[in-house]
Amino acid sequence: MYPPDLPRMGIVELSAPIRGREELRRLPVIRGELNTLTDPPASANAHPPGLGIALAPPVLLLGLRGSFVFVLLLSVVLVYVSVAAILHELFPPLPFVELCAVMGLVFGWYPVGTTFRSGQPSIVLFALITASWLMLRRNRPWIAGGAIGLATCLHAFPALLVLYFAIRSRRAFVSAVGTITLLSVAAAAVTIQHTFNQWLNTVDMIA
Repeated sequence: MYPPDLPRMGIVELSAPIRGREELRRLPVIRGELNTLTDPPASANAHPPGLGIALAPPVLLLGLRGSFVFVLLLSVVLVYVSVAAILHELFPPLPFVELCAVMGLVFGWYPVGTTFRSGQPSIVLFALITASWLMLRRNRPWIAGGAIGLATCLHAFPALLVLYFAIRSRRAFVSAVGTITLLSVAAAAVTIQHTFNQWLNTVDMIA
């Protein structure tokens, strides 16, 4: 079903604008959908391998459009739950009308709408960071560190919060580092060789 040389392909091969389109065309799930795309795949992807692994099952099961709808719906739910959790933690219960007004402002904010339309993982990171903040406030540092560790494996910038944990909470720091290590080892085990080297080279290329 899949090309026999697919496991040996790396970011460089799949991200090349021309060759990447031809290689992706060979994949059975998204072959038909590529016929409607006017642009080739992005020439570079600076996200860690963990994000690609997380997106692989939706793409395999739902295709490109189905995966976009899945990420969109997940993002909508996470925005609502995260904002509601922050309001509940910091403020007294809001009347229904005021809650609707706050949610309307959040969902109508241009950066949020742009994230919805582009299918970026920013809202997932926001939800994980919010969960970590809540767990740290409730004296659950192991869960707080795990949430930031997972976020770091999806995007690099939450790693800055690991440094914060090193100062604020040693247990959260250990949990975050342990989570990053375990997930990185797992990612290296299920992907092609030199996955992380290719990711770092890509980051250096577009930085």
